[in-house]
Amino acid sequence: MLNTIKDFYKQRYLRLEDDLLINISNYCIENQDSLKDDFIGFVQDEVELMKNRNVIVSRIHFSILYTSFLSDETGIQLYFFDEHGEKKEGKLWECLWLQELWRYFIQEVTDEQYYIRSRIRSTMIKHYYTGSIRKILFLLGEYIRIWLELEIRTIMLKVFTTDELFITCGEGDVAEELLLWLRPPLNIIDYIGQKNLPENIFDYRYYSGGRYRCSKFDSMKMQNSQFVDCLFEPWKFINVDFRGAIFKNCRFNLVEFLQINLSGACFEKCTFNKCHFMDITGGIIISDKRFDYPMLFSECCFCNVTFVGCDLDDTNVVNCVFEQVTLLDCNVENITV
Repeated sequence: MLNTIKDFYKQRYLRLEDDLLINISNYCIENQDSLKDDFIGFVQDEVELMKNRNVIVSRIHFSILYTSFLSDETGIQLYFFDEHGEKKEGKLWECLWLQELWRYFIQEVTDEQYYIRSRIRSTMIKHYYTGSIRKILFLLGEYIRIWLELEIRTIMLKVFTTDELFITCGEGDVAEELLLWLRPPLNIIDYIGQKNLPENIFDYRYYSGGRYRCSKFDSMKMQNSQFVDCLFEPWKFINVDFRGAIFKNCRFNLVEFLQINLSGACFEKCTFNKCHFMDITGGIIISDKRFDYPMLFSECCFCNVTFVGCDLDDTNVVNCVFEQVTLLDCNVENITV
C-alpha cells in the first residue's frame, strides 16, 4: 500500500528513474560513434568562437539547465571560464534523443501516479524531477569524459589556455565533478623513489614517447593518466592505481602487473610480450561516490602472457590477438569479446 509520497518515491519512482538512466546509457553505447562525432564538432565550433574573442581559457564546464530541460529544450549547456574566472556562455548541445527518453519517463511516472491519484497528486511528484536531471547530468558527464579524453588536447591547440585546464560538470556553473584535467608534462623518472610527494601529482598527466626500462612504479596513484607511444621493458607495476588510465600504441615487454587497479583503463593497439598479471582489479567498481567501468583491450596483441587471480569481470576485448595466454583462478564472467 502506498500511503505517502515517500512510499511512492521509494517503491515506484526510483524504479522508473533507474530504467531511465539505463535507457540513456544504452543509447550512448549503441550510438557512441555518431554522438561522439557530433559532440566533438560542437565543442570545436565553440572553441573556435573563444579563439576569435581572444579568450584565454582556464576551465570548460558542462551543465544541464533545469528550466530548459523541463521546457522541451533538452541538452548540455557549455560554459568557458577565462584566466580571471569570468564566465563566457557558450551554446546548448541539443539532445533530441534525450528529450524523447525524458518524455517517456514523465509519461510512465504520470501513469503510475494515475492509479493512486486519490493519494498522490502530480504537483507532489514534480520536485523529484530535479534530482533525476542531476543524475542524468553526471551520467552524461562520464560519457563526455570518454568522448573528449583523446581529443581534447588537439582541440585546445586552437585557443590560448592557462597552464592547467579543467573540464568539469555540475549544476549551473559550479564545478562539482572533475571530468578531465590537462596538466603540464612531467618526467616520472625524476620522482621514482622519492617520498612524501603530493597525493595527486601523477593523476591526469599525459606521457608521450617515454622509454621506461629496468625499474618499477610502486604504490603510486596515476588515475586518468594517458600513455601514448611508450615502451616498458623490463618493468614492474606494483600496487598502482590506474583507474581510468589510457594506454595507446604502447609496448610492454617482460612487464609484471602486480596488485594493480585497472578498472576503467583502456589499452588501444598495445602489445604485451612475456607479461604477467597478478591480483588485478579490472572489473566494474561501484561505490557511493563513483562508478568505474570495466577494463577495455582494443586491437591489442598478447604473446606468452599469464593472468593469475585477476578480476576481469565484464572486461571488453575488441579485435585482439592471443598467443599462449594462460588464465589461473581468474574471474572471467561476462567478458565481451
